[in-house]
Amino acid sequence: MAQKTLSKTLVFPQAGHFLLVPYGAGNKLDYSKAYNSRSGIVNSITRETSLNTVDLPDGNSTYPAKTYVQTQAGTVTIALSTYDPRLEALISGATYKENEQAQEELWYNTTLTVSKSENTAKNNTLIANRASLSSQTIAIREAGPAIKEDGTQVENFDYAAAYGQLGVKLNLKTATIDTEYLDLTKIPTLTEVVHTIDGVKRAYMGIQFTAPDSAVKVKVSHIPNFDNAETVDLTKESQDVYKGQYIDYIGFAAEVNGEWEKMPQRSIAFYFQWLDAGNNVIKNTIKTINVQGTVSYSAILNPVPNNVEQLQVIDQYGNLFEAVDSVATPVTKGHFFIDTDTGEIKFSADDKDETLYLAYSYYATNTATVEYSESPKMSTFQAIIINETKDMNETSYQRVNTIIDKCSVSGSITPPAQTNDPTGGWTITFSIAKSRSGKSPITIKIEQSNEETSELAVLDTKTKNQSKVLTE
Repeated sequence: MAQKTLSKTLVFPQAGHFLLVPYGAGNKLDYSKAYNSRSGIVNSITRETSLNTVDLPDGNSTYPAKTYVQTQAGTVTIALSTYDPRLEALISGATYKENEQAQEELWYNTTLTVSKSENTAKNNTLIANRASLSSQTIAIREAGPAIKEDGTQVENFDYAAAYGQLGVKLNLKTATIDTEYLDLTKIPTLTEVVHTIDGVKRAYMGIQFTAPDSAVKVKVSHIPNFDNAETVDLTKESQDVYKGQYIDYIGFAAEVNGEWEKMPQRSIAFYFQWLDAGNNVIKNTIKTINVQGTVSYSAILNPVPNNVEQLQVIDQYGNLFEAVDSVATPVTKGHFFIDTDTGEIKFSADDKDETLYLAYSYYATNTATVEYSESPKMSTFQAIIINETKDMNETSYQRVNTIIDKCSVSGSITPPAQTNDPTGGWTITFSIAKSRSGKSPITIKIEQSNEETSELAVLDTKTKNQSKVLTE
C-alpha cells in the first residue's frame, strides 16, 4: 500500500505540550526527573531562530560580495495558563519536596467579627454513655481548715456560708458555679477563699467529689485517659483531700489591676478512676464543672494556631490586640486568649461586633515546598515539543515533534501574578544552546497520522457529531 503524501500546507490548531528532560551526570538525559506539561494548561509555544550575519564588502558594488553567518541563536517561548511548583523548581535549579517533614509551618490570614458564643460544655450524660463512665456526685466542700491571705490558719471555716455571703452558688443539677449575684466587693473580706497562683490572685470555690465506698485512692485527669493521671491518696489529708473525699478548687473571680472581676465562662471536665486498697478499679466517673462567669465571645480558628507569639490580631484601625497567658485570666477590651490545643480564641464583651484581622502560623501535614539555593546552578534540558497539525483543508492530520537538543532558561522566571484575574498566566523563555556532538540543535519530525487515532481527528469527529445532533 502506497504511503500518503505529506501535505505541505500545514496549520497548528492547538498549542501542544512539551517535555523537559534535564541533563544529569555525564551529560546524560535523566528521564526520571522529566517534566510533562500535560498536567497543566499550555496557552502557546513559540519557537524563534535568528541568524547574526556579517557582510564581505565589495568596493565595486553597492551590494556585499558575500554574507556570512557569524552566529545563530534561537529561543522557545512557552506561555502557560496554570502554575506548577515542580516546573518552577526544575527550571530555576531549586529543590522540590513533598511531605518530607511530618509538620511544616505555614501562615494563614483570616477575618472574623467578635460575637457571642454558646457554652460549649458537653453533656455529662452523653459523655458518660459514650465512654462507659458513671456520673460523679459533687457538693460544696464541707467546713474544715482554711488559710487566710495573710497566712493565718482557720480551723473550721464554713465554706458554704462564705460562698453564700459572696453571692456565688453551686447548681448541683447543672454542675454550674453561678456568679450572677456575685458581690465582688466582699471578696477582700473573705480571704480564706483567695489564693495567689502564678502571680494572679483569684477567688476559688472548693468542690467535693464524693468517693465511693472502699475507695482509698483516686486517679484524676482532665482527659478521658488515665495513663498519665495523678494518683491521690484519700487516706491522707491534704489540700486536695478532707475526710476521705477528693476536693478541687475552681476559680470564679480574679483581681486585675487592683480590681476584682468575674472570670470567663468556661467548662472543666474531671475524669476519676476510683481504686480500692488492692489497686483494683471500683469504677470510673466523670463530671464537667461549668463556670457561668462573664459571657464568652469566642470563635474556633481552623487551622489551629501553633504559636501564641506568632498570632497577630488587629482591628480595622490597625490597633494591636494583646494575648493573656491563662484561660483563668479575665479577657479585657483589646485582649484575647487562644487555646492552641482546640483553636478557640476568646475576646472581651467590650469588643463585641468588632471586625478583626488575624495572621498566624500553623502546622500543615500535607505540603509541597520549593527551596531556592544561595548558589544556583544553571539547569540544561532537552525540550521535546509534542503537537499535531492539520493541512489547510482539514483533510489530513500530522503528528509533529520539535526536539531542542539543549536549552536553558533565558531571562527572568516570573510565576503568575497573584491578582483577582486568574487568566494572567506566566511565560518561560528558553535559549537554544550548542548541541551535543553529532546532534542537531533543532530537529523537526512530522508523521502522517492515522486519522482514527489522531487527537485532532477525534475532536473533529465529536464536533461534527454534536453539530449533526443540533441540526437534526
